[in-house]
Amino acid sequence: MNILFAAPENAWGGFLELVRKKLPSHHFTATGEFAIQSLAGIDVLIPTMCPITRETLLDANRLKLIQQCGSGLEGVDIAAATKKGIGMPWNGRFQAAPSPVPAWMSSGKSRRIPMTRFSI
Repeated sequence: MNILFAAPENAWGGFLELVRKKLPSHHFTATGEFAIQSLAGIDVLIPTMCPITRETLLDANRLKLIQQCGSGLEGVDIAAATKKGIGMPWNGRFQAAPSPVPAWMSSGKSRRIPMTRFSI
């Protein structure tokens, strides 16, 4: 599976390297900047801060999932992605909305609150 990380290799405190270690059988590519030149041959997109417009999606011939490494898909043209059959966590294909507890736990983990997992 080809996964594109639309950011520099070391963005978000080494997030990409952590995911690479967890999923060694997948091929990860970092764009090196907060921009996307092409989505041809990409199966999964992690857009980070890149806007994903209808034009960005034109050559997305294999893209099946847009998954943010944080929260929010406000930069994604959801209508254009849905029309192309591309899944996203909030468009109804996977889940309708984040549950408050996992969302709270994720925000705690991202802020390195060590006791988050014990506070429920």
